[in-house]
Amino acid sequence: MVAPSDYYPYSYVDSTGRLSGFSTDLLDAVARVMDLRLQREVKTTTEVLADMKEGKADLSQLHSIIEGGDLELLSSTSFLVLQGVLFVREGDRRFASLDDIKRQRAKLASGRVGLRYALGQGVDASLLQQAPTDEALRQLSRGLVDAALVTRLTGQAQSRRLGFTN
Repeated sequence: MVAPSDYYPYSYVDSTGRLSGFSTDLLDAVARVMDLRLQREVKTTTEVLADMKEGKADLSQLHSIIEGGDLELLSSTSFLVLQGVLFVREGDRRFASLDDIKRQRAKLASGRVGLRYALGQGVDASLLQQAPTDEALRQLSRGLVDAALVTRLTGQAQSRRLGFTN
């Protein structure tokens, strides 16, 4: 089984070098109840997806499901229904929805699932920048983009972890 090392707060390597996170804890709990022994190979999310697509790995503990599914990969039922929200800099009231992003031609950073959703909602591709959640929030904090479309839990956890107060 492969497990992402960089998908905070779901699956990541903590400061002690141990694999941690919500999906790690959940899968460990299931394995204990079912008396299973798990052996994980820890890799970056990019490497995990490549290994899955190339048939080098058969199972991953975590995979974001794109609406409509992936052509190469199958996923079990999601353990969590994620809610995407727009993150903006403190005090910026210009963007409360994707309609605001479209109307004001604002720059938006998001991961692949968020970008696919934004495109489906009619956001112009020229306004979009693909970035993992932590990088999308860094760009937002630095003023390089106007908003970041990420899941609420991940965005809040990453902002806290990265020390962003704006």
